[in-house]
Amino acid sequence: MLVMRLSLNRKNKSVFVCKSILLIAILLLFKDAMKAGDLKYPVSGIPKDLLENAHSVIRQWDIEFRVIDKGHGVYSEHKAITILNKSAEKNADFVQEYNKLIKITDYNLSIYDASGNGIKFLKKSDFKDQSAINDYSLFSDERIIAYSPIVNTYPYTVEYNVEFEDYNLMVYPSWFPQNSFNESVQNSSYKLTIPKGFMFNKLSSNMTDSVKIKDYNNEIEYFWKTENLSAIDYESNSNDVREFSPTLRLAPNEFTVEGYEGSNDSWKSFGEFVFNLNKSKNMLSDKTLTEIKSIVQKTSDKKEKVKLLYEYMQGKTRYINIKIGIGGIKPFDASVVDKLGYGDCKALSNYMKTLLDNCGINSFYTLINAGRKERDITTSFPSSQFSHALLCVPIERDTIWLECTSENTPFNYQSTFTASRHALLITPDGGVLIKTPELKTESNIQIRKAIVNLNESGNGSIAIATKYYGEKFDKMEGLYYLSADDQKKYLNEETELLNFNLDKWNYRIDKSEYPVLNENLDISIRGYGTSTGKRIFIPLNLVNKIKKVQETSKERKTSFVIHWGSIDIDSIEYNLPANLKVEFIPEAKEIKSEFGSYKVEIIENGNKITYIRTFRENSGKYPPEKFKDYLDFRNQVFNYDWIKVILLKN
Repeated sequence: MLVMRLSLNRKNKSVFVCKSILLIAILLLFKDAMKAGDLKYPVSGIPKDLLENAHSVIRQWDIEFRVIDKGHGVYSEHKAITILNKSAEKNADFVQEYNKLIKITDYNLSIYDASGNGIKFLKKSDFKDQSAINDYSLFSDERIIAYSPIVNTYPYTVEYNVEFEDYNLMVYPSWFPQNSFNESVQNSSYKLTIPKGFMFNKLSSNMTDSVKIKDYNNEIEYFWKTENLSAIDYESNSNDVREFSPTLRLAPNEFTVEGYEGSNDSWKSFGEFVFNLNKSKNMLSDKTLTEIKSIVQKTSDKKEKVKLLYEYMQGKTRYINIKIGIGGIKPFDASVVDKLGYGDCKALSNYMKTLLDNCGINSFYTLINAGRKERDITTSFPSSQFSHALLCVPIERDTIWLECTSENTPFNYQSTFTASRHALLITPDGGVLIKTPELKTESNIQIRKAIVNLNESGNGSIAIATKYYGEKFDKMEGLYYLSADDQKKYLNEETELLNFNLDKWNYRIDKSEYPVLNENLDISIRGYGTSTGKRIFIPLNLVNKIKKVQETSKERKTSFVIHWGSIDIDSIEYNLPANLKVEFIPEAKEIKSEFGSYKVEIIENGNKITYIRTFRENSGKYPPEKFKDYLDFRNQVFNYDWIKVILLKN
């Protein structure tokens, strides 16, 4: 019987193996089918009102943060977002930074089609794990895990999970469930679990649901949620979406970062934490001490001494981003900058302070939230709300502000990067809130003078001289540092004229506390204006017509902002040949509004026409009901910017 069984097994071995392979294949296919057939987040499950004005819909976004102790927490996040069209592609990107203080423990991502079928399930090897070092970074432990879905058929849904250990609890994770315009929210929640006895400060806005609190033996759980948030449609000149959507920010009363104790109880206590980070970082080499003391002996004027030391620092150092562990918060020693000649904003500001200290000049390391259009900090919420460091130097009847990261910034110049907002002075007694100088409308000026020589065919030459101040200087300053080829490329692309050739151009910066960029252009023009029979129609506004603000038939719902008020003054002289006579010249125009003013004067003197245009726009934040008035003001200016003089050939 045994022999017969063996014989029978040999005979049917191949059949048995084939059947086994087939069975395994069927089971695997069944398993994959089960996985693919497990529908998740079908688009049909989105309420219709959440599709209105939406380019994407957050289906579920849940954040949990458990505080272990003052220096350690555990973060977990689950998010599913449906991308409805190409405009929202970037909202599907997965980007998670990590470093010495943030240690990722797990992450995954899945993609589903419109019906909810799984079409891609990513492995960790599918993600990019790369350094976050950029062109101006030298030392950084910042890394990024990232994935950008590429799906050609809309809509689709991206779901991800991420968990990490957080060892920097200066603030707790924030909750901004509706983080973009034209994005609706189906469900979102935030859960904070902290040990009993731990206190925190809360700042919230636009919240409709109250917090739920559960008390356990050793912990307290706080739970916030929101659902069915309609998309906020982006409108021209809208401010940050967080002004209109729910926000929640949390900061512990006490925290620890790599052994350094801190407190958010007040600005004073937060400043004490920063002051302690900066202690004993003021050593300089004997060579440098000799150099700077020799420099300040050149003058008895305190402000001039500060200027000379600032220019010494600019000539000796350059900006490099350095961010390793506590180094992302704490400057490294002045002696290191002194030796190597580079540092980040913290290190360079501390270095400049050290130069001044050693020459008997008091100054304050200062924290600020920097950026051309960055929002001001919330002064009622003491916490780490800052992105930049600079230096404040109080002197008799004046205050000097020093931007220490630029080799080119003029002495004591406050640009749009740091002007007109609150900053925190770090003093031996703690933090003190102050306001940086205002960059007022009257400071942001563009003055242009042009001479246009035309023949009867509309051909000729144009010489343009423009001066840029304040916010206008900030926008245009970069041109000065470009190569001649790049300057020419920019001017050819941005100049409003048609059929022109750029013959000569140059830029010069006059450095002062109110710096100016000088631009000079020599241009050849062909066929300026349009001809009809004996008549030539010449546009008077040469190169500075305003852009039209987008109109809409919908009622405005959001407030609007003019970030930086400014004044443009154009004076253009048209020299015409003797055989061209003026047949029609537009009338002068003046418009006054709470948003600004506009004035046009046209002077005819023989064969010379002078066009003078003054346009002022006032900075401010305005309620939505005033947008129609703003549109009306802009449209009147827009229409009159296109006026033409009519010339008649003899």
